[in-house]
Amino acid sequence: MQETYFEYGLIKRLVPPSFEVKLIPFSLGSLLFKSSQEDNIELTPRDSIYIFSKWLFKDKPSASIEGEVRKKGSFELGDNFSVKDLVLLAGDLTKEAYLKKAEIVRVNKKREYQTIYFNLVKAMAGDKSENLILQDEDKVIIHSMWEEKWKEIVTIVGEVKKIREKDSQQQGKIEDIRVKRLQTDLETEQERLKKVEEERKSLLDKGIITPAEELIKKLDEKIERQKQKIQEGEDTLSKTEKEIKESMEFLLTDEMTIKDLMFKAGGGTRDTHLEEAELYRTDWKTKEVTLLKFNLAKAMEGDEVNNIKLQDLDRVIIHSIWEKIPRQYVTISGEVNKPGQYSYAANMTVRDFVFAAGSLFESAYLEEAELSSYIVKEGKSSLISYRKVNLREAMAGEPSQNIRLNPYDALFIKRVPEWKEEKYIIITGEVVFPGRYIFKKGERLSSIIERAGGFTDKAYLNGALFTRESVRVLQQKNLDESIDRMEQMLLSQTVGAVETALTPEASQQQKAAIEQRKILLSKLRATKALGRLTIKLNTPEKLKGASHDIEIEDKDTIYIPLQPSSVIVIGAVFNQNAFLYDAKGNVSSYIKLAGGMTREADEKSIFILKSDGTALSKRQEGWGFMSMRLDAGDAVIVPQEYEKVAWLREIRDITQILYQVAITTGTLKVMGLF
Repeated sequence: MQETYFEYGLIKRLVPPSFEVKLIPFSLGSLLFKSSQEDNIELTPRDSIYIFSKWLFKDKPSASIEGEVRKKGSFELGDNFSVKDLVLLAGDLTKEAYLKKAEIVRVNKKREYQTIYFNLVKAMAGDKSENLILQDEDKVIIHSMWEEKWKEIVTIVGEVKKIREKDSQQQGKIEDIRVKRLQTDLETEQERLKKVEEERKSLLDKGIITPAEELIKKLDEKIERQKQKIQEGEDTLSKTEKEIKESMEFLLTDEMTIKDLMFKAGGGTRDTHLEEAELYRTDWKTKEVTLLKFNLAKAMEGDEVNNIKLQDLDRVIIHSIWEKIPRQYVTISGEVNKPGQYSYAANMTVRDFVFAAGSLFESAYLEEAELSSYIVKEGKSSLISYRKVNLREAMAGEPSQNIRLNPYDALFIKRVPEWKEEKYIIITGEVVFPGRYIFKKGERLSSIIERAGGFTDKAYLNGALFTRESVRVLQQKNLDESIDRMEQMLLSQTVGAVETALTPEASQQQKAAIEQRKILLSKLRATKALGRLTIKLNTPEKLKGASHDIEIEDKDTIYIPLQPSSVIVIGAVFNQNAFLYDAKGNVSSYIKLAGGMTREADEKSIFILKSDGTALSKRQEGWGFMSMRLDAGDAVIVPQEYEKVAWLREIRDITQILYQVAITTGTLKVMGLF
C-alpha cells in the first residue's frame, strides 16, 4: 500500500455485443478514504481493475554515494532511509575511510546546492544527530584518510619564536593543507555555478520558458549569488595565502592543548604578552566562529580553565606587549651613515642619536641641523615645532645644543652647499686647450674660454655651436608636439581621400601622396633637437661684460669650427650643392651656381640660415634680399611652393618647426625635405 498511487485507478470494460474496450478512470483515494459514491462504480462481468504504483508517474527517490565505500553509485531510497542505511547498501566503508568527517551535498526546492557535514563514526553508531535522513538527489561523499585537505590543523599567530624560524619543508606541507581546503571549496562552488548555467541554457533551448518568465529570473539571481560566492572564495584564498606567511600551522594531535601548541611553536618571545591571548574556534560544520579568551601565563602553568584543549581549525593569537604599549621611536635623515628610524631611549640626546646612526658624513653641515618635534595638544591634535641646532656645538657636548630628545623627534642633518657637485662644460674645436672643464656657480662663458687658452688663429667665431641641455629638452618638446599635430592633420583625410577619388588615376595619386606623407613623418620623427643657443663670441677680454657673456650651466657644450670655405644651396634648385665661398657673392649669384630655381620653387619664401644659427628671409628683408652678401658657412634655402605640392598645402609651418629647434643645414639635406 505504501507505493500505491491513490490519485488514479482504471477499469477496463468489454462492452457487448461487440466487446469493444472501454476505459473508465476513478479516484482510488476518494473511494477508499472518502467513500465517494461517484468513484464506487458498479462492476460488470469481464471487468478488469488496474491499481498503479506511484512510481509509474514519477522517478523513485534516490541518493548517490562516492568515495571510500565498496560499491559506489546511485541507490533507491526507502522511507526514513539514513546515511548508515546507504553506506551499508553500498557494501560498507573501506579501510581508508576518514571517519571523523563526511558530507552530504543536497539540492533544495530552489535548486540551490548546500553542503551538510556529519561525523561518520557517530552516524554508523546510529546517533540520530549525525545519522541523517536522506532526501532525493542527495550525494554522500566519504573521504579518504589520506586526503591532505582532511588532516586536522591548528594555527598560531604572533609572538612565538618559530614564527620567524619556520621549518620550510614541514610548514610548506601543512600550509598546502589549508590552501587545498579552500581551493576544493572554491572548485565546488564553481562546479555548482556551471550546473546552474547549464540548467538555464537547457530550459531555454527546449523552449520550456522564455527569458521574461519568473523562473529564468530566479536562475539569473542564483547565478549572480553563485558568482558572488566564488569571488568571496577567491578573496578568502588570497587572504589565507597572505596570512600563512605571518603564522604557523601544526597537525592536531590527540589531547593537544594551548601549552602543547606553545611548545611546538618554540615558546614565547621576550615581547610576548602573557596576560591576554585569544582562541578563535571555527565549527567545521556551520563555519561559525567563537572567540575564547585565556590567560597565557596560567595556560603555561597547566591551569585547566586556561590550558584549553584544541580542536581542528582553532586559531590561537599570541599578542605582543607593544600592542598595549606604543613603540616609541626617533628618526634621523640626511648626512649620516645610517639614516632611519631608531627606538627611543630615555635621556637620549642629539649627540647620542648621531653616534647611534653611525656618525656624520664629511659633507655634514655642522653649523645648523633641524630638529622637528611632535607636540600633542590636549590629547586631540598634534602640532609640529621646528628648532635649529648647532651641530658642531652639540657634538662637543654643549648643553644648549646637545638637546635631550623626545619620542617621535626627527633630526635632519643638512649637506654643505654644493658639496663636491661636479658641474662641467665641454669645449672643443679651435681653442688652445679643448676639454671638459669643471666650473663654479656663477662662472661665465668668457672665463671658460680664457681657461681653455683662448681661440686658435683658425677659429671661426661666427660658426660657433653652443648647446644647452635645458634648451634641448624644451626644443624637443615643442618639436614633438608640432609633429603630433602635423601627423593628425595629414592622416585625418587619408582614408576619405582615396575612397572619394573619381578615377583610378586619382586614386593612385592619392595613395602616392599618402606614402609621401608617411615618409615625411618618419623622417621628422627621427629628427632630434640639438639644444642650440645662438651666441656672438669674441675674445675673452672683449666678451667680458657683454650681453653674450652668459652664465654657464651644467653639461653646456661649445664647438668652435675652422674657418669654412663654402656656401650651401639646397631646396628647390637644380643642383643642391656646396660652392666655394666668394666674398663678393650674394644670394642671387649662389642660386645661379646651383642652376637656378625649379618650377616648384617658392621665390617669396627663400631664406638664409647663417652659420651662427640665425635666419634671414626674403619676406623679412624685402627687395634687397637677393643682393645680400653671404658669409662663409651660410646656407641658402629655397623652399617648394606648397600650392604646387597638394599634400603640403596645409603644413606651411614645417620650415618654422625645423628652424625653431636650430636644425643644421646638413641634417635638412640628408632628410631630403628640400
